[in-house]
Amino acid sequence: MHRKHLLVIDDEPAVSRLVRKVAESLEYDVCVTTQARDFKKAYETLEPAVIVLDVVMPDVDGIELVQWLAAMSCKAKVIIVTGYHPHYAEIAREIGALRGLERVETFTKPLDISGFRAALR
Repeated sequence: MHRKHLLVIDDEPAVSRLVRKVAESLEYDVCVTTQARDFKKAYETLEPAVIVLDVVMPDVDGIELVQWLAAMSCKAKVIIVTGYHPHYAEIAREIGALRGLERVETFTKPLDISGFRAALR
């Protein structure tokens, strides 16, 4: 059976560990990044089925990455997460949708595990 790839970019190690644990329980191969250049390189080589993207990070703006994914004609499901006001994730989702991303969901931190698991299925 071909395993699906999940690509994560988040600056919070605890969130990345949780995402990895949940995704691996659903038989995803998981790649975790914290830097935009590593994320972009991994995206180009992995062909992820799902991307988990933090909106607010110290070195990169998640909205910029959403725009980059749209420019790359990304077909992966994009799950946008934020530990800040949910409005940040909604803005990123709306920008992605306007630029052609078709499958985008949003979550706030701390993650609702059952809802997150359902989003990965």
